[in-house]
Amino acid sequence: MSYWLGKSYLFLPEGVRKLMVEKYALIDVGGDVSTITDPNVFFCFLYADKDFDEELLMMCIRICNNLSKSLIVFHEASVPSRFLNDEIVYASVDLSQSQHIKQIAYIETKLRRDNIYTSQTQGKSVTQSKNISTLRKSVHETDTITNVLAYIEKHYAGTLRERDVADHCHLSIPYFSRLFHQEIGESFRDYVSHKRISLAKQLLKDNSRQQISAIAYQCGFNDVSYFSRMFKKKTGMSPGTYRNIGGTIDLATKDN
Repeated sequence: MSYWLGKSYLFLPEGVRKLMVEKYALIDVGGDVSTITDPNVFFCFLYADKDFDEELLMMCIRICNNLSKSLIVFHEASVPSRFLNDEIVYASVDLSQSQHIKQIAYIETKLRRDNIYTSQTQGKSVTQSKNISTLRKSVHETDTITNVLAYIEKHYAGTLRERDVADHCHLSIPYFSRLFHQEIGESFRDYVSHKRISLAKQLLKDNSRQQISAIAYQCGFNDVSYFSRMFKKKTGMSPGTYRNIGGTIDLATKDN
């Protein structure tokens, strides 16, 4: 069993899809990065197509690097090379090239060589994985972050405060804030905002007749004006414009 983030593996070229499903028993999880913190997961996959979510990719890279897990990226030529450096991701497959089957075979060989594939698929001890043996985080911290991300995933579309999550984990707000930023690589507020804007983008594309104010409330924003400002800051355009163009492009993907 292996988690697949980003665009669904169902959109892979047929030959690649069949090969990956057969070898890795893939499970689509979309943007649920909490799956990466599963202690039984030593590597995971992410599909970054031409419309890839840069923030999701960066978040996955940060979490995998912090927890010494291996991120394997399937991508198309439009993904900037700076995201695919060997020091940032464990391996990558360029679907725009004709040699992607050979690339997949090489990755499997690499995973087996490093004892990562065997550890994940057969349940061997974490200490058998060279990649996992370098974990810098305590089991307690990892379990806490897993709990935090699962709680956020369940509640981010409603009213959710940092205090609520800290209380849920029985932590002080200052300690929770430091731990979250240390593990995830960004603040609690920015993480939740990213989740909400991602949901809003999907709803705007899927529900062309629904009022923007209703979508804002569904995504956890109680102030429509604030929602519009945040949406434009994240995407470079207003919610209405994003809907009108069918959500095909984002002019801005980072808080600059």
